[in-house]
Amino acid sequence: MSTKILIDTSSGLSKEEAGENGFELVGLPFLLDDVEYNDLNLDENIFFEKLANAKRINTSQAPVELVVNKIRELLKEYDEVLYFPITSGLSSSYNTGFLISNADEFKDKVFCIDHKTISVPERRLLLYVKELVDSGYSSRDIKDIVEKNAKNDIWIVVDDFNYLKKGGRVDAITATIGNILNIKPILYSDGGKFSLVKKERSLKNAFDDILSFIDDIVERDYTKFGKEYYLDVAYAKNLELAEEVKKKIHDKFPIPDESIYLGKLSQVVACHTGPDTIGIALYKKIII
Repeated sequence: MSTKILIDTSSGLSKEEAGENGFELVGLPFLLDDVEYNDLNLDENIFFEKLANAKRINTSQAPVELVVNKIRELLKEYDEVLYFPITSGLSSSYNTGFLISNADEFKDKVFCIDHKTISVPERRLLLYVKELVDSGYSSRDIKDIVEKNAKNDIWIVVDDFNYLKKGGRVDAITATIGNILNIKPILYSDGGKFSLVKKERSLKNAFDDILSFIDDIVERDYTKFGKEYYLDVAYAKNLELAEEVKKKIHDKFPIPDESIYLGKLSQVVACHTGPDTIGIALYKKIII
């Protein structure tokens, strides 16, 4: 059986990397002051300029018609399609994909995966899924492996409340007070919605907190991740800061440098958090 992997731009894979690895990529739309853009065709510098000047920011799932037509095209060449939309805890994209996969036209041909992740840890998962496909695993078996075994914890440090305000995540008063007091919120997700876990007064303290959280998990609680794990760093625009965080991780945890990936947030993800956002992800190595 021939299988094609269909992903979207929340996945942490660039357009170039997706192409190199044979993934089919769908761009996710977003609105800046009611003008629609797509992160497959918007220059990065122009994106951050427009993001800074926008008063309102909205993101949405891929249009249903676009996804359906893409799947139909793929099934002309492949027997099965593995579809990885944004996971169910963060978007309605999964519910839409699940309905599509269960339509009579696509049943037993399209498998929609609820993978519990986003961005750079999802990139790791997708490259592993590609290995499974190349090794001859069926789409049904891969769906079962991923949904039973994929685990990650993600922390995001937001430097500027204004982007959370523009996207409707916090109100104007909270954003104003947060910026005046120079508060750096730490947001956390284990596959569901992001929630606030702590507030700090500096980025350094925020990153130190996250590394302490990770240390507690990997050194004192083996039940979730075991001893084989990856730590990844995601950034929107501030590469220098991301490299500092990566060095902190490398100095603190006994894992090889190649097990710490440094990757960019896609535009559709950066819409919610701004250019100086840094994310750290703890990702379980799947062993079958």
